[in-house]
Amino acid sequence: MNRTQIRCTALRRPAVLGSVVLFAAVCLAGTIWLVVEHEPTDALSKEDPPAPVVNFDLTRTRAEQGDAAAQNLLGELYLNGRGIHPDSKIAAKWFTRSAELGYAPAQLNLGMLFEAGQGVPVDYARAVEWYRKAAALG
Repeated sequence: MNRTQIRCTALRRPAVLGSVVLFAAVCLAGTIWLVVEHEPTDALSKEDPPAPVVNFDLTRTRAEQGDAAAQNLLGELYLNGRGIHPDSKIAAKWFTRSAELGYAPAQLNLGMLFEAGQGVPVDYARAVEWYRKAAALG
C-alpha cells in the first residue's frame, strides 16, 4: 500500500464509525418520539390544570384592560373550554372586543363564529366582512 491508500483507509474508518453513531442516534430519537407521542404520560394528569389555566386570571385582567391579544386569547379559552366551561357566547364577546380594536386573529376567529353560528346567529355577510378585515391586515 502506498501513502495515499493508507490515508484513504485511515480517513474511511472514522467516517464509517461516525455514520454508524449518527444512524444509532437517529434511531434512538425516533424511538423516543414514538414512545412519548403515543403513550400517555403523567406530566398532564387529570389533577393538573392545562397550561392556559395557570395564566387565566392574568389573561382576563389584561383583556379587561383593553389588551387585544389577551382578549383574543380569552375568547379562544372560552371557545375551546380550556380550563373553564366552554361558552361560545362569551368567546364571541371577547373576539368582538379584540376584533374591533383591529386585531386580525380575532377578526378571523369572529368570522368563523358567524359562519358556523357559534355563540352568534349564522350571518354569512358579517363573516365575510370580518374575513376581509382580517385579510386586509395580513
